[in-house]
Amino acid sequence: MNEGYDGRIADCWSIGVILYVLLAGFLPFDEGTMHALFQKIKDADYAYPDFFTKPVTELVDTILVADPKARATLNDVQKNAWFCAADAGPPPAVEPAPDAASPLKEKQSTRVSCFASSRDPPALFEALKTALDAAGAQLVDGGGSKGDDDDPPEDHGDALVVEASLKSPKGLISLLGKVRRDGDKTALEILRGKGDILAYNAFQTALLAHLGDAVDAP
Repeated sequence: MNEGYDGRIADCWSIGVILYVLLAGFLPFDEGTMHALFQKIKDADYAYPDFFTKPVTELVDTILVADPKARATLNDVQKNAWFCAADAGPPPAVEPAPDAASPLKEKQSTRVSCFASSRDPPALFEALKTALDAAGAQLVDGGGSKGDDDDPPEDHGDALVVEASLKSPKGLISLLGKVRRDGDKTALEILRGKGDILAYNAFQTALLAHLGDAVDAP
């Protein structure tokens, strides 16, 4: 807002974001353009997963405040009851509802992009690896879906999985591609990993161009 910069106050806001990520596993603000991202930050437009406790939400609500004059200070945080709890015990087990939507999809996060294809999974998987190579990406561990004996892969069910990274002018960006059968179609999920979101969006646009008619038009 061009109203000056106070490192302590700005760091307190950053601590609120880090706390949210540590507890939720994803960012409170994550948009496809910087303008949309800044607008959500200014409006404090974010939501909590159901498993967040009231004391935690009350603390984060005092930190993720756009107005630095109204934001909690580091001293305020250190006096907070949740922060000062000697031992709150293990978090309660939360059983997800049978058809509960992912928090990422509820917030329409740009972190996951989904596409459909009429090709069978192995053919689409090979097309994806070829497109990644053409877009300049480096396939991790050769781009296979199994990994090696010393580093077993995560369980992705029946999905074919490839991990890739790309060096961009704004640093390293990464993604995970998952191909699986979905009814009479083949589904392609592209999960954004680390890296600048604008550089990633440009990379994904190039990737889709190389995939061509391997995926259906959105």
